[in-house]
Amino acid sequence: MEILADLVDADWSRLPESSRESVRFAFADFFAVSLAGVADRPYRILADYLRRTGAGPIPLPGGSGLTTRHAAIGWGALAHGRDYDDVSEVLHGHPSAVLIPAVLALGHQERASGAELADAYLSGYEVIGRIGACAADEQRGRGWHTTATIGVLGATIAAARLLRLTRAQARHALGIATSLASGVQANFGSMTKPLHAGWAAGNGVLAAELAAAGFEAGTHALTSDASYLQVFGGTWPPPRTDRPYIDAGIRFKPYPCCGSATGLVDCAVRLHPSIAAQIPAITAITCTISAQTSRTLRFPSPVTGDEARFSPEFCVAQALTTGELTERCFREESPARLSALAPLMRKVTRDVLDEATLPSNAKDVRLTVTLSDGREMTASSTAPKGHPRDPMSRTELRAKFEECTRGVLTPDAGDTLFSRLCRIDQEPSAADLLNDVLSAVDDGTGHSAS
Repeated sequence: MEILADLVDADWSRLPESSRESVRFAFADFFAVSLAGVADRPYRILADYLRRTGAGPIPLPGGSGLTTRHAAIGWGALAHGRDYDDVSEVLHGHPSAVLIPAVLALGHQERASGAELADAYLSGYEVIGRIGACAADEQRGRGWHTTATIGVLGATIAAARLLRLTRAQARHALGIATSLASGVQANFGSMTKPLHAGWAAGNGVLAAELAAAGFEAGTHALTSDASYLQVFGGTWPPPRTDRPYIDAGIRFKPYPCCGSATGLVDCAVRLHPSIAAQIPAITAITCTISAQTSRTLRFPSPVTGDEARFSPEFCVAQALTTGELTERCFREESPARLSALAPLMRKVTRDVLDEATLPSNAKDVRLTVTLSDGREMTASSTAPKGHPRDPMSRTELRAKFEECTRGVLTPDAGDTLFSRLCRIDQEPSAADLLNDVLSAVDDGTGHSAS
């Protein structure tokens, strides 16, 4: 655990500007996808519970403040609620929905600067990268949700940095966190999947706070017999690399659905202009995907909007028909839309590739549409939109921020907050920034969410 604990005070001053930009965009995107969901029922249920059980000073949208741990749980679940949050390729999961809630909660408490928040994020992200590189493939294959099982260790070091733990204390914090890891893929498509991110963020805070108080853990809880990696899956040590994992970039999502479906949605959006007038003539739709992608996309016949986020049948049918995949497809209109698209969804089949022939992180997908006259239309993707190989621009991220916060923030407030978040490392006070964000939010009741 030493090479992970050492990251508690890592020097990030020589990081490339492109990597710093990724972190700034991560904070802006985090608040976009979080604020989008403040009126959603799952978040309301959880926020009410957290307020009843964990009152404290840390702000959360929709009411009174919470303890650091409870606030981290709430922010994490909120950010992951619509599956619109960013992705780390090495994690096969969602880093910011775990890391940022932890650093926001403790940054507010510790009166940290924005630069300190960014450095804590970077230390947590590097932990996620190192463990993800040697464990994410196996853990995902076993059915674990790596956002939670690996993310909790990153959140722990991010939290430990803000609490100024020593390296020895950080080792104990990591040891505590290995026994707090959890989250199974069987809960994808339910309210509990977003809770995984919140739980990981909150447990990272808990582990760091306990270690700061002198609580101890097993010194070999990561790699010994019956340890974290043996139980959850993974090998040690991670591959050697001369570059921080953040240098590979973060994937920001253009669609509010499972990241494993976004390449197929890209293909369907590209085919839409030539296929829109011929939807009735479609006889077959074939999604060529990896076995892991098929396992992750668990719902061939979704019955709820949240299940539809994990259904290539729904996402492809929707995008082919309308040329878009937006939140209203999953929330406002999901029952009617599911019913209307059902005949087309039944024409979708999965061509699952032999995983032994693919690299473990393969993103290659292909979409083939067959018409009644025998013609075929095909599109393929090797990196979905938002991937570092095909990144979303600042302008596109600004448009996403506006889309997510429309009706939640005033346009003037949105412009100001997006600009401030995109220079998070220049903010003198994380607490003031968080307070300003919440003071600009209408939580759906006509009142400020702070």
